[in-house]
Amino acid sequence: MQRPFALMLGASIVSLNLLGGPITSVSAQQQDPKSLWADFNHYVAIARPDLAKANGQALLDQVDDATLLKIVEESDYKNYEQNLLRAARVADVKDVAKQLDSRIQAARVSLSRNDERIASDIELLAQGQRQYRNAVERLTAAGQFAAPQLVETLRDDAKKNLHPYVYEAMIAVGQPMVSPLCAALPQLDPVTQTQVAQILAEIGYPQAMPQLKEVLEDSKTDPSARKVVEIAFNKLAASSGLSANLDAASLYLLLGQQQYDLTTKGEKLMGFDASSGTGILWQFTDKLGLLDTPVPGEVYGDILAMRSAKRALEINENLDEALSLYLTANLRRENNLPEGVVDPSYGPDMQPASYYGMLAGPDRIHDVLAKAIVDSDATLALDAIDILSQTAGTDALVNRGKAIQPLLAALQYPDARVRFAASVALANARPEESFSASYRVVPILAEAIRTGDVRSALVIAKDQESLNAQIAALSELGYDAFGGISLADVQAELNATAAVDLVLTDVAFEDAKGVFEATEKDYKLGAAPVVIAAPAGNQVQASDWAAKNSRAFVTLASASSDDLRAAIEAAASAFEGEAIDEEQATENALDALSILYDMALGSDAIFNVADAQPALIQALADSRPGIAEEAASVLALVNDTDAQQAIAEAALAATGEIQLAMFDSLAESATAFGSKLTSNQINKIAKLVAEGKGELAITAAKTHGALAQPTSAAVKAILK
Repeated sequence: MQRPFALMLGASIVSLNLLGGPITSVSAQQQDPKSLWADFNHYVAIARPDLAKANGQALLDQVDDATLLKIVEESDYKNYEQNLLRAARVADVKDVAKQLDSRIQAARVSLSRNDERIASDIELLAQGQRQYRNAVERLTAAGQFAAPQLVETLRDDAKKNLHPYVYEAMIAVGQPMVSPLCAALPQLDPVTQTQVAQILAEIGYPQAMPQLKEVLEDSKTDPSARKVVEIAFNKLAASSGLSANLDAASLYLLLGQQQYDLTTKGEKLMGFDASSGTGILWQFTDKLGLLDTPVPGEVYGDILAMRSAKRALEINENLDEALSLYLTANLRRENNLPEGVVDPSYGPDMQPASYYGMLAGPDRIHDVLAKAIVDSDATLALDAIDILSQTAGTDALVNRGKAIQPLLAALQYPDARVRFAASVALANARPEESFSASYRVVPILAEAIRTGDVRSALVIAKDQESLNAQIAALSELGYDAFGGISLADVQAELNATAAVDLVLTDVAFEDAKGVFEATEKDYKLGAAPVVIAAPAGNQVQASDWAAKNSRAFVTLASASSDDLRAAIEAAASAFEGEAIDEEQATENALDALSILYDMALGSDAIFNVADAQPALIQALADSRPGIAEEAASVLALVNDTDAQQAIAEAALAATGEIQLAMFDSLAESATAFGSKLTSNQINKIAKLVAEGKGELAITAAKTHGALAQPTSAAVKAILK
């Protein structure tokens, strides 16, 4: 008996399934691309992600980008973008949907920028209303990349019939035309220059003002063109609110500053190509016309700012602000350029950014540092301080006429790396006279000596109950917290503290402002963030006030423990900056100790090493290589009882080479300042002299002698 066809087909399907794999993928691979696109959309619409994935993947495998776009544009699925978005939210099919979307967009961009298509669209501009609309739509999709052929059409006398249409089309395309047209404007022939100036005025972006003014300032500009360019310039000046009296150099400077600041805010600049993630630089030559150069998007704004600053300097080489902008943008460009990525705008004949910074001198680098501080750019600030430390003398570092000294402001910068670099630069300058904020230098060096896991916090509370609660909250966060009802209550404990990392207060708002102002004048508190727990009634007032004081942070006094914790962590994080690894922290600590040693050795009259004494005493127990020994060397130069006794305790507790180094420092202290040890410490040293062996006994004996103790110990040793 013959089996029905349907049963035979069913059996075949079962057989295929038993042999492995879904039959949908097999049938999908056999379909034509148009059907695959239709089925993908259909299965997305009816929520069958498995079948949508199979058809979508088959389509991706079969066609190139251009064919895919043609299929998409000719299909009946005009809502395909919504289908792709829907599919991208479904786990099973999202990868295929994203690939389809990416390839469709890439094909659309490629097609819109095709030279032949752009040339064809320019010709269509004069073929009637419908063709004009369609051509303008496609030219708009091409954006700035249509500019070269549009400008060439305007330059071509043989195509005068197209000029009115090209003129209107460029205005319709709008903002993408501005960058390439500005690049071409100064070098165009008078007729084309006139047309382009009018187009720029109609588009209406003030970014064109520098080039328009440059043409006006050029004595070689054709008189008839000058009149039109002047009208265009005045129109943009009036709409932008900028003075028409500004010269070209000043306008280029303003443009560069705007480009730099927009980049700082993370905004995309004119000429950025989102499809490739690159910025497009334009240049014009009479022979080749407009040429585009893609540059890394990460540094596009800095490159634009450099170009604007450079053009300003070419016009007016005495424009110091333009030089400062160039240096700032170049340093940041170098910092932000991804590793291994080439910036084609910065030729091989160019030197590293720091070279130009050192060549420019301290005043301009002070400008760089000031900008870095305003923009909270720690990496740029470190660059500027490094250059200053290599090129600026003492006077240049701490005196800058009547202007605010950025290096001194850096001592309060909310990043420990910047504060440390600034303090090192100022300390190494060896100033002979006291200067504003000189009292901050040693505490910052002391801060660098401490291990990273030690954090200290000061609490000024409205009452004892609040004080206990705040100290407990800070202790849970890992702080060694102490405090009182006023600063006067904690002065003794503050003096004995190595450094303070955070201040927390919940006193009345006016009193809290007083606490903040007091911290400004205190060498240990001047760089610590202050968290103010303000009552609800003062919340807005306190927040407005804190916005003007970078070290102040406000939270609600009645906030939950979680909210208070978040406010404390936010303040601490803001003032710690980028994490310093263990190796760098140790290197910084050793550098700080070396500087403090030199200060103490030279009996520095400007910097008071005693301000670092609590941190130095704490460092005697530091396990990092070299830290304890170096701390003891510095303390040996300090004429203080606590300092000498701390060295003795550390020497008696240590072993091996560290113990020998400690006793050497103790001997040096005793030689310089006499014995300040307790009788118990002296007895322990005498016991070491009597019972010790080898080098330890010799070193202990040297220390004992330096302490000018009675000679009986020496006699006993001889007669033993």
